[in-house]
Amino acid sequence: MKTHHNLYLLVSLLLLLLFAAGSFSLLSTEIFAYRRLNETIQSQEDVSLPLAYVHTKLKHASARGQIAYVTKPITCLQIKEKETVTYLYYQDGYIKEITAVSSYQPTFEEGTKLFQVDAFTIIEKQDCLLFTVEKDGKKEQLSIYLYGKAG
Repeated sequence: MKTHHNLYLLVSLLLLLLFAAGSFSLLSTEIFAYRRLNETIQSQEDVSLPLAYVHTKLKHASARGQIAYVTKPITCLQIKEKETVTYLYYQDGYIKEITAVSSYQPTFEEGTKLFQVDAFTIIEKQDCLLFTVEKDGKKEQLSIYLYGKAG
């Protein structure tokens, strides 16, 4: 009878151990999958967030004809307001922005670093601007049609 009791106890402990190992395995698999998903989302945000910023910045100004594509002294996007001009450009691995009074031509080294990316390009085709952001091998594009341009 005692050996029978020990056998039940051993089987019960074995089942408990099997349950604990299965639970640990399931939990570690879920943690690994969550990390991978989080890394994928983070890397996608690294290219989509700068484009979302550009889109938001241009959304209001596009309808009022305040946007100009400028190539000298640096390739940039120029957004003209009543008394200020904002420049969006790529320099030294960063998308930068600088706002200055309309009568002042800023040096682009003093701009604020917004996003660290591998590449940021702006291409103008007729009344459309094509923005491309690349970081860590991921690349995303945004096209914005301009209803009117600054003159």
